[in-house]
Amino acid sequence: MKKIILLLFGLWSIFNCNAQTWSEVGTGNKALNAEGIISTITSDKNGNIYAAGELLDSSVHQYAHRYIAKWNGSNWSNISRGLKFNNRIHTIITDTKGNLYAAGRFTDSLSQNKGKCFVAKWDGLTWQSLGVGTHSLNANAPINVIAVDSSGIVYAAGEFTDSTTSMKGKCYVAKWDGTDWSEVQNGNSFKANYSINAMIIDKQERVIIGGNFHDTISGTKKYYLMAFNGVNWYPIGNVSTQSQYISYGAFKEIVVDTANNIFACGNDTRVVRYDGSNWNVVGYTSPHTFYSNYSFESLAADDKGNVYAGSKVVKKWDGNDWTQLDSLNVNSDVVYALHYSGSALYAAGQFYDTAGYPYVAKYDLSIGIQSVLQNNIQNNLLLYPNPVSNQLSIVSSSAEIKALQVSNIMGQPMLCNIEQIENSNHTVKLCTENLSSGIYFIKVMDRKGNISSSKFVKE
Repeated sequence: MKKIILLLFGLWSIFNCNAQTWSEVGTGNKALNAEGIISTITSDKNGNIYAAGELLDSSVHQYAHRYIAKWNGSNWSNISRGLKFNNRIHTIITDTKGNLYAAGRFTDSLSQNKGKCFVAKWDGLTWQSLGVGTHSLNANAPINVIAVDSSGIVYAAGEFTDSTTSMKGKCYVAKWDGTDWSEVQNGNSFKANYSINAMIIDKQERVIIGGNFHDTISGTKKYYLMAFNGVNWYPIGNVSTQSQYISYGAFKEIVVDTANNIFACGNDTRVVRYDGSNWNVVGYTSPHTFYSNYSFESLAADDKGNVYAGSKVVKKWDGNDWTQLDSLNVNSDVVYALHYSGSALYAAGQFYDTAGYPYVAKYDLSIGIQSVLQNNIQNNLLLYPNPVSNQLSIVSSSAEIKALQVSNIMGQPMLCNIEQIENSNHTVKLCTENLSSGIYFIKVMDRKGNISSSKFVKE
């Protein structure tokens, strides 16, 4: 009995060693030294990281141009030479072939399309505009977001509006099919009454958008998401009956997790999710609710089902609870961009390194307990009774229990007495009478080295 109690604390130290922290991507003489806020990040198939926003090119007279920075794993470089980004870059994205696309407030300098915003493409060697002359997008206002589907079709949306008589002044989604730009429509069209700020292609190849456009129900603005399934545009969820879950502020970011649940955030102080049937606030009940004192600016999803949200801090939703990813020194500033690539989360925004420059931060998710739990946890625990009053039985289906750790919802370890060990049937009986009512998490290591995790409720 003494042995397993001592191992409890040993296991706690194992779980907390090599804890992840944020680190700057490129330091010393390899630092980015960004002259301007970074508001968008992406990566390509080879793992290169790209950053853009208000990065000012110091090689150009009076910092007249912005640029896109590339991190190849060793150094940052300016890949924008040859194209004059004369204003802010709002969005960058790559396709499956490794081509990079950029759009924003920058405009064309060619006489035929002068002053019009456009989508730029970089193939690794040269930059070109998607469409020239009569085939140009000719956006009359900034392009806020771009997306690429699995077949390589590029979509663009933002503040630019339709010029046709019937829908003049309405924002829309445009697509590039490799030859020409056209409006995304088929059975019906969708014209937004205000700007489109966010767009993704989900796992069903639907185009999903959100932004400042809204409906008015009982005199109150209700912001919502729209989807295009290749045939029709339609709202995600019922805006009228589920309006309590629709953001009360313009949407800024949309992501989907591995199960194709839709997550969205914006000027509201919550993250909302659509599970295919209903809208809900993510972590609706205390203590799981993550309300920010400020609006959310960024979202990202990894390949393990986790979703990350950025505001003044960055937190992770694992399907059960929100946890903060260490301390990113944002101070009074904001995380404008999150991006997941190669088992790491990247963040950027209006926060600065010790030299006073905005930078890209990296959080390595392959280190520490997150990696252990994601790669080694087996769902082989039986806990009963659950909820529990005085004694909890823990049964491992794999092997004899070697060590365990109980923690509260804040991640703090709790001291619980082991009342009985039954090695013959891999069972440990834990005294829980001194625990306060609430939710607790338990991690167990068996003699084969398997680590299992579960939770129980103390009545």
